[in-house]
Amino acid sequence: MLNELLIEEIIKEERISPVYQPIVSLSTGEIFGYEALSRFDLQRNESDTVSTRDIFQTAYQSGQLWDLERLCRKKALEGARHISHGLKLFLNVSPNVIHDNQFRSGFTNKYLNKYGISATDVVFELTEHMAIENMDSFKSVLNHYRRQGYETALDDVGAGESGLNTLLALNPTYLKLDMEIIRDIEKHHNKRSLVKAFVQFANTSNTILIAEGIETEKELAVLSELGVDYGQGFYLGRPEPQLCPLREDVRETLSGLLRTPRKTIYQPLTLKKIMKNDEINQYIDSGNLFLERLGYTEHSRIHSAKVSCTAGKILAELNYPEEEVELARIAGYMHDIGNCVNRTDHAHTGGILAFQILTRMNIDPAEIAKIVGAIGNHDERTGCATEPISAALIIADKTDVRRNRVRNPEKTDFDIHDRVNYAAVSSELQIRPDKKEIQLDIELDNEICSIMDYFEIFLERMLMCRRAAEVLGCTFKLIANGSQVL
Repeated sequence: MLNELLIEEIIKEERISPVYQPIVSLSTGEIFGYEALSRFDLQRNESDTVSTRDIFQTAYQSGQLWDLERLCRKKALEGARHISHGLKLFLNVSPNVIHDNQFRSGFTNKYLNKYGISATDVVFELTEHMAIENMDSFKSVLNHYRRQGYETALDDVGAGESGLNTLLALNPTYLKLDMEIIRDIEKHHNKRSLVKAFVQFANTSNTILIAEGIETEKELAVLSELGVDYGQGFYLGRPEPQLCPLREDVRETLSGLLRTPRKTIYQPLTLKKIMKNDEINQYIDSGNLFLERLGYTEHSRIHSAKVSCTAGKILAELNYPEEEVELARIAGYMHDIGNCVNRTDHAHTGGILAFQILTRMNIDPAEIAKIVGAIGNHDERTGCATEPISAALIIADKTDVRRNRVRNPEKTDFDIHDRVNYAAVSSELQIRPDKKEIQLDIELDNEICSIMDYFEIFLERMLMCRRAAEVLGCTFKLIANGSQVL
């Protein structure tokens, strides 16, 4: 029966044997380090019913946790005295023990010196099984050990009580994903998505990811493809009394995976994410203000949103894939960000700004290329449609003619662009997939601007729309006040 007397016997008689499980680099196929685990020498009737976690829990409740962990650490360091320099040794530590004054007495350093192990090769692996009572004080203690060269790992990430709050507060060097996340990961999309999120977090926070509990080759292959740094589990190596090398069959499997190019994990891109991006919106707002001071028509987020909607509509009604439709919407929303720098070459400037923003967001380069190519080629003086997204953007931008884009309150001071936009009583872009036609119907106030004046002023834009429509396999028509002009 598990009670405090049994814990006393285990400690007094040192009924503990260390075992070491390899942690393997999934990018090199080499052993990165070992986790030291403890096996308790129990009677047959005890071992059938008592788990290692039960033993540590009872030790904690009976006030013997420090003595038990000290013995485990002593045995682990003694058994690892021949570990090669540079290999990491992971030692399990309860948060309540590492915070104990006895832990800070120099006990660990004493044995490190005795066995010639460097503090920089030791990782304190913090279990999440017990909540941390005083986080600020605990962080101070961890920083004390980090200054001595020790590293920290957070165990069972995704399964413990303290969860993500602990992760964010402690900023450990290593994150060890709980084995339940890893189990049968090849069969579960949600598990793969969760691991992708952890990979992205690790990449951006300078944290190293370790997947625990790998039991099959399929699990290993998925984790390698997702970009997980290191792995641990029965498939890679069982806990052994010695620091064992990798089995030859495991080494061959890893070698095969390494020959398969690892896919880079990019972030999904959506219009919603783009429209909530503060940097993009700031560039649009600044560019709109800049153009207002120069006397240009409105180029605000209203224009950006309208172009975005129209560009997406064009491709959607022409039955392009949803991925292309979404990229057209995104290019439409971002197309004028270059106005915050200059107007003369705002398309090229906008393409460069978009490239920088989307790269920082870790977006797939193939998607970035389509977006920046569309933005960089939408100006009527230098641009041209080269593929569907750029064609949709050009048509959407050049057909946004409406009275409320005019910001000059004095009609007598209108320039030609003010006059044409103000004359537009209504406009509608129609897409007819069955006829392969894209048609702009516009109603003009002839007292402000005649049809021929409109056509002459916007001729270059309308011809650009016609060429863009051809890229989409369509013809472009301009109908003004019921008459076909183009």
